[in-house]
Amino acid sequence: FAERDYGINNLVKPLYDPLPLAKLTETNVYHMRACRTKSEDVAGNGYRIYPKVDNPNEGQKEIIEEFINSQPESLMEIFKKLQYDKETTGYFCMEIAREFNKFDGKVNLINHIPSYTMRIHKSGNKYCQKQNNKKVWFRNFNYGKDVMLFTGEETEINQDRNICGNEIIWSINYTPRSHFYGVPDVIPAIGAIAGDISRRNY
Repeated sequence: FAERDYGINNLVKPLYDPLPLAKLTETNVYHMRACRTKSEDVAGNGYRIYPKVDNPNEGQKEIIEEFINSQPESLMEIFKKLQYDKETTGYFCMEIAREFNKFDGKVNLINHIPSYTMRIHKSGNKYCQKQNNKKVWFRNFNYGKDVMLFTGEETEINQDRNICGNEIIWSINYTPRSHFYGVPDVIPAIGAIAGDISRRNY
């Protein structure tokens, strides 16, 4: 993202540039292993489906299992990637898509979006992804208006679903310094990592 993106599009600038933070795992094996281990511990140990009532409906269970099995990759892999982003950059972005792209349709897809490619709008209602100089927009999960996919314009529910952005669940590693972006736990150790790299090169 260039500086003009923040001025023109009212996107909020992160406290720390997420791309160098994402690359930091490539320079320090201990940091990389810590992020991977924490991601595995949070999201890599499998899951079970538990009923919330005494006499569960087997049909409901089948619907849930069908949803889980229809994802492009396993839920564990998706959640591990999301958590890894949160460990490395301080936040993650989960894309939510609905059946036939209906505004309030049944959720039929969840997906990982690399956090370094995403920025949040100052309204907190929408997000912009930029890759290869192309921008697309998303709306906040369950936000009451549509957000146009290519312009970010907010409208009432639009009949042409092909030009409407999907939804995002945005989760941060809390810091009191920002309502929009989190801070990864590695920030206080960056000096030590830089020192280790300097000693190694010397």
